[in-house]
Amino acid sequence: MTQNPRVQAEPLKQFCIEVLQKCGVRENDARTVAGIQVEADLRGVHSHGSIAITGYAARIKAGGTNPRPNVRIIKDAPASALVDGDDGLGQIVAYRAMEICIAKSKQTSLASVGVINSSHFGAAASYSMMALKENMVGFATTNAAAVIPPTGGKTGVFGTNPISVAVPTARSFPVVLDIATSLVATQKIVQAYREGQKIPLGWGMDKEGNYTDDPRTALTSGIQPPLATYKGYGLAMLVEIFSAVMTGARFGRATEGKNWRPENKLNVGHFFMAINPAMFLPLPEFKERMEQLIGDVKSVQLMNGIERVYVPGEIEYEKREKYLKDGIPYPPAALAQLEKFGEEIGVNIKLR
Repeated sequence: MTQNPRVQAEPLKQFCIEVLQKCGVRENDARTVAGIQVEADLRGVHSHGSIAITGYAARIKAGGTNPRPNVRIIKDAPASALVDGDDGLGQIVAYRAMEICIAKSKQTSLASVGVINSSHFGAAASYSMMALKENMVGFATTNAAAVIPPTGGKTGVFGTNPISVAVPTARSFPVVLDIATSLVATQKIVQAYREGQKIPLGWGMDKEGNYTDDPRTALTSGIQPPLATYKGYGLAMLVEIFSAVMTGARFGRATEGKNWRPENKLNVGHFFMAINPAMFLPLPEFKERMEQLIGDVKSVQLMNGIERVYVPGEIEYEKREKYLKDGIPYPPAALAQLEKFGEEIGVNIKLR
């Protein structure tokens, strides 16, 4: 089996920065977006990594995304805020919103921030993990293009609507959950299509709601199966309520794929929380209790053929450590697309 080419994180990040700047994005904002996308690659989440830069650039060129947004608070309270993203890149908007959320939580112990007029923000863990630096628990959600039908239906109403929670620990890596409420994120199906691979049966559906292993069929059907059937549907609906219904963003069938053309303003909604665990327990005690919980998880009896169990975020943590040292194993078709795009836009940084 041919190994994926290795790409170092720093040139990849600089490549993304220069692409975004050529699209009119301010340098500091370009660094924020590039850092978030490359961090996803380092964690092995290529579906939400730097390849997305090509799509972001296309949206800016078509007018659907504002390269220089005025991200601002439009409603403010001691423990909450509503942020208007001014149709900017989702990473710029979400990063600022989570900064506001964390700052408020320092004063109130628990804070929440909603966002309107944003766009695709990459991996949700990028924002929940921001709270870890302040020894807080972070929570991040967003709505997305309608693909999940309600149980028994075959029309998409909810997006893949991810949920991410990050929790600090004393000595171990932090616990980081980042899951789509669909069985898999749409971008994982896009990645399989790009690489010419079939998808596992159950990842996607055809127009009639039958499972398919063809990524193109899954992407054009307009529907994806929810995580754990009716449970995933219920979670997707809750994310839609928190991120979009409650904030004033576009929601439900108004987010169907036909409304995601590059020239369209998306009005994606996000919702963030930051919780200071010291409001319940002294921080050192909380962290030690987290270590005890991790110890309980690690000490379970293993099923036949299983060498170890993982805590949420552990696999990504280990990949990041390895990829920083050895380079990121980049999907070949995605890398070729990125390099071709760089040539077309005039970015000459060599990625391999």
